[in-house]
Order: sequence, then structure tokens, then C-alpha cells
Amino acid sequence: MATKSVEIELGGRVRHLKLTLRRITEAGDRLGIRVRLSHIAEDLLEVPLPVSALPVLLWAAMVHEDESLTVEQVGDWVDIGDQDNAAEVLSAFFSLFGDRLS
Repeated sequence: MATKSVEIELGGRVRHLKLTLRRITEAGDRLGIRVRLSHIAEDLLEVPLPVSALPVLLWAAMVHEDESLTVEQVGDWVDIGDQDNAAEVLSAFFSLFGDRLS
């Protein structure tokens, strides 16, 4: 079964958000979160995380298309100001988990 991906425009181009076990593990390590295989969605999304976790999680979902991508670049692409795209980006990211967040 293929890993689900979600299309979103970010950083001036269309990107495909997709989470693999490798990237989930890497994001958990970077954030200091112990991600359990049987509780991936809960461990990543139901614990209080600082806003600084968002670029790490988004990076993990996008780096499969561009290995040179950095967390800092991803953080710069999410705008909370006049060009606010944060809600759209968050919605796309959370949709990767489907009904596991219900």
C-alpha cells in the first residue's frame, strides 16, 4: 500500500506532503518525542508542542521530494501575517492522518 500524500502549494511550488516511518522517526528525534509505532498520530499531535515543532513536522513531510530542504526554509514558507497560509498548511498536514485523529 502506498503512503498517502497531500498536495499543497508552498515555497513557490506544488509540494506533496507525505510521512514515512523514517521521517516520523527523524521528526520525533529532533523534537525529543518518543513516537510509538502503535500511536504515531497521538504521539506527534496530541502532546503539547511548541509552535517551533510545526516547521520540523512539515519538513519531515516534504523532504522526500528535496533532500536539500531545511527546517528553516519550511518555517519561512508558513506565513501568519498578511499572506496567512498557516491554516491551509495545518489542514493539509493533519489530513495525512485521516480519521486517526477522530
